[in-house]
Amino acid sequence: MRTEKMKPNPYLHPGFIKSDKNETLVWVNPAFMTRQISDIASRRNGFKLKITSNKLINKHNAPDEDEKKILDFFEKNVDTPYYWKIDNNLFRFMGALKVEPECMSCHKKQGYKVGDVRGGISVSFDAAAEFRRLNEIHKDKNQTIL
Repeated sequence: MRTEKMKPNPYLHPGFIKSDKNETLVWVNPAFMTRQISDIASRRNGFKLKITSNKLINKHNAPDEDEKKILDFFEKNVDTPYYWKIDNNLFRFMGALKVEPECMSCHKKQGYKVGDVRGGISVSFDAAAEFRRLNEIHKDKNQTIL
């Protein structure tokens, strides 16, 4: 619902819609919603989530160096659904996002076709900190996460 904190996405028109109950709802897209969820996850436990692409509409969704390499890999290997690695205790995961028919209203102008790799959704977090947290949870059960 529309609140002081919930502003419309400037890349979507119309910015607001009315519900059946005459409530004003904010129109959001997947990247915008992912950023909002990421802000909450980052504050709560240091997890970062992001939707990114090599063909940007919004510069705030730009890939970092690792994400760019993974996106390039996905574009050349379209049947690869995901990639992950742990490097210097940083866990990184990215799942490929393929163009679905519903995507075309916003992304057709970028030259995509249904089935193309549109981008990826990435998740990253401090693996050592997460293993410590999980071991703390499980220590009462005499279990250890390796």
